[in-house]
Amino acid sequence: MKDTKLVVLAENQVHNIHKDHKNPFDLAMASVWVLNKSGEMTCRKLNKDVYELLEDPETLKAVKGEEFFAILTTGWAAEIKDCDEDTPPSKAKGRRRVRLFVSATEDGAISVLRFKDNPEEIIIDENEAKGSLADAVVNLYARKQVVEAIEEMVFGEGDTQ
Repeated sequence: MKDTKLVVLAENQVHNIHKDHKNPFDLAMASVWVLNKSGEMTCRKLNKDVYELLEDPETLKAVKGEEFFAILTTGWAAEIKDCDEDTPPSKAKGRRRVRLFVSATEDGAISVLRFKDNPEEIIIDENEAKGSLADAVVNLYARKQVVEAIEEMVFGEGDTQ
């Protein structure tokens, strides 16, 4: 629950940052955000492809040592009943523009979704997220944890490079 509250608060900050964006539900780039020591969300890395962003070694460097990070991306969403192997959400009947903010904890991915047609309503997906994006964010979190543990063993606490 504590993790979920943090994700919602962080997403709200990023939502407020994007309110003045020309089209906050059709962002050209996926982005990595971290919570800085002042309690503000800051963007650390961008890429047109969210999966390339998540696999980039520079992204791991950007989140290493940070207490909290999340991924922001936009796209299309549709109900599962409207999609199949041949019909992606972007082609489905009843599709909606969505902005997705995803973070990870030891328990899994936590997502906050906002839809263009109702941007002030949030949908929280707490450790139930499934699919390649949730898996990729959880994988980045796991890689971060491993690197931080190794650096702590090698360099000692607070003395990482």
